[in-house]
Amino acid sequence: SAASAANPLLSNVCCQDAEELAVPTASDATKTQGEGTELLYQPPPLPTGLSSFSLAILTVSDRAFKGIYQDLSGPAVQQAVETTLKRLLSNVHVHTTTSTTTNLLLSSPVPIKIVPDDKSAIQFALKELCTNTTSGDNSSRNNNNDVDLILTTGGTGFSPRDVTPEATMEILDQTCPGLVSFVALECSKRYQQPLATLTRGTAGIVYNKNKNSNGNGNGN
Repeated sequence: SAASAANPLLSNVCCQDAEELAVPTASDATKTQGEGTELLYQPPPLPTGLSSFSLAILTVSDRAFKGIYQDLSGPAVQQAVETTLKRLLSNVHVHTTTSTTTNLLLSSPVPIKIVPDDKSAIQFALKELCTNTTSGDNSSRNNNNDVDLILTTGGTGFSPRDVTPEATMEILDQTCPGLVSFVALECSKRYQQPLATLTRGTAGIVYNKNKNSNGNGNGN
């Protein structure tokens, strides 16, 4: 945006509306730096025999919850997941259409919930999604209510109302701080967003239920 161009220290983590930000671009495979070429992270091939998984998205935003503006972050998260799956599946010999190939992994429809920046509301929504998931018995994977992965967006910045990480931490059985560090590093390196390292997002597992991961409210 013009504001961030004028002030390179203006945070793009969670302090601007998504519609005000330009979408960053970068090479899919390499980035040239001077005379050298830096290899960017490329995900490994998908494991054989991988079936579908279900995704739920939780948008945490006072203004989106009140209808002051449309939630753009939730749909952007869903689109990012679908795009990543298509890219991964392009390396798998599956002779079907793109939409069918994506559905082999991502169950649909993807529920997107919106809650205010309130610790109790966030935890209630997360617990509600977690309890939709049955036990770890593989025979239960056909249950349409199963939620394997919950991604949240919003509430990871530095303000009294940013409480998504704190709310999430209290319901996790184990955390995975290395995953969040990796994501922040990739955003900083691949998309030239060094201030992404200021995010306070967390990730972890609720046993026999699902994985939770917090993302910032920037739709980009």
